Amino acid sequence: MLSMRFSTAILLAALVFAAGCVSEDGGVSSPTTLAGATNPTLKATTTTGEVLGPDEEPVEPPTESLVKVPANITNCLTIDNATVRDVCFYDAAGKAKDMGACEKITNGNLQLKCRARIVDNPGYCDSIDVSSQRDWCYRMMAFRWNKIKYCKMIFAQPLKDKCVWDYVKDKEADPFECFDIVNANLKDQCIYYHVGLDRIKPALCYLIINETLEGQCNSTYLNPKPKSLKP
Repeated sequence: MLSMRFSTAILLAALVFAAGCVSEDGGVSSPTTLAGATNPTLKATTTTGEVLGPDEEPVEPPTESLVKVPANITNCLTIDNATVRDVCFYDAAGKAKDMGACEKITNGNLQLKCRARIVDNPGYCDSIDVSSQRDWCYRMMAFRWNKIKYCKMIFAQPLKDKCVWDYVKDKEADPFECFDIVNANLKDQCIYYHVGLDRIKPALCYLIINETLEGQCNSTYLNPKPKSLKP
């Protein structure tokens, strides 16, 4: 009975993994909250339920699953369900940087994404025949290999915007990238963030569309209130 429940649980984890997280209205499920933004933050996790830190690559669309999938080749080989077994090999390959584990994956697109984790070659992502999965492959490569150019290869604009914003926030600040972001909320956050880093002049706070955030930018950086002196 316990074995059956575990098998069912990891199968559900794999299905969540395959579903992705871009909402039907084109938005990304977890924009980062920053100074005046009201969107909740969802921590990205791996299929093993591990919460990713800001400098780690989200290797697949975020999932809230807490199921622990065995992440070594020996344990993966014992899994009967092909979908769950493939996800296990994917995790194992990433942890061990083992191309051999990728070769054991039966799903062609996931195998290509796995190879792209091991070798800095976007050609693997290019060959994925499902657009959403191809986009997530580029997103993974951007953070895996520390190259924002892979964000620019993403076709879906919401994911591309989120990839660029996450990259300049968590990897390497670059104010010029803010103005390539189409999503107004993320562009505002990007501008505000770089004003705070003194990479954009406070006089340009007016470029922020959200009035509340623009006001906060002005009051914090352009016309800060003098600190009161305690007697």
